[in-house]
Amino acid sequence: MELSIHTPNFKKYSSAGNDFILIEGYSSLPVTLLCHRKRGIGADGILFLIKKCPSHFQMRIINSDGNEAEMCGNGLRAIFSHLFRTYPQEAPFQVDSLYKTHKGWQCSDGEIAIEMGEAELLGIKKTFSSFQCDLIDTGVPHLVLERKEIAESFLEIAPRLRHHPDLPKGANVNYVEWTGQEWKVTTYERGVEGITEACGTGVTAAALSLALHEEVKPPIRLLTVGGDRLTVDWQGSPKNPKNLSLKGNVNLVFEGTLPLGIPIAMNNVHFG
Repeated sequence: MELSIHTPNFKKYSSAGNDFILIEGYSSLPVTLLCHRKRGIGADGILFLIKKCPSHFQMRIINSDGNEAEMCGNGLRAIFSHLFRTYPQEAPFQVDSLYKTHKGWQCSDGEIAIEMGEAELLGIKKTFSSFQCDLIDTGVPHLVLERKEIAESFLEIAPRLRHHPDLPKGANVNYVEWTGQEWKVTTYERGVEGITEACGTGVTAAALSLALHEEVKPPIRLLTVGGDRLTVDWQGSPKNPKNLSLKGNVNLVFEGTLPLGIPIAMNNVHFG
């Protein structure tokens, strides 16, 4: 059931620099306008949180271009942070993405960690447009560029790879580099169509690629473009990781109400 309510509340979360508008409920909203950084609230996407039953929720993530994503690691961490803040009496929680059902937890250092689910290595050192990449699905498809200097800028390369004809659904594109002190990940995100300050599924794919080729052992802590760090951990081989998890900070940036008259579905909406 959809209701037109006059004070639809929202919260804006920053999840290691990946920012989201979180709304409890679901409806068709002007996503691109709300996510616009000059004319709207500004965000990488909108998180819709639907309550299915006590302690069990569903996440829908709509990217800033208006298209729905199957999974978003940092968005999911923002969801769990919100749940621990808002419904602490209902913990532990389960949250469904279009990918799988996830669990999450608050860590002693204040960071939020989530179960990522299974990763699928679709291609190792596979060539796309003359670039060697690992193609890894961590809920959404990611290309991880081979770790070497590239003649062109990443912003020139990434859009071509993101729309590569061999990838019918497109892919996010990641560049991993050694800063002299630590590994840094830059991600060009499908659906945002630009470089974001962080990408949870991208960092996860990058960590698995590092373990495959650079003999880096988990847990792997990676620097993001925004200056935050995310930790990826698992058991077993990077080719078949078990208990894959993602950990990092989440901050509530601000909260408010959407403009009057925007229809939004309430929490008694159920999806399959």
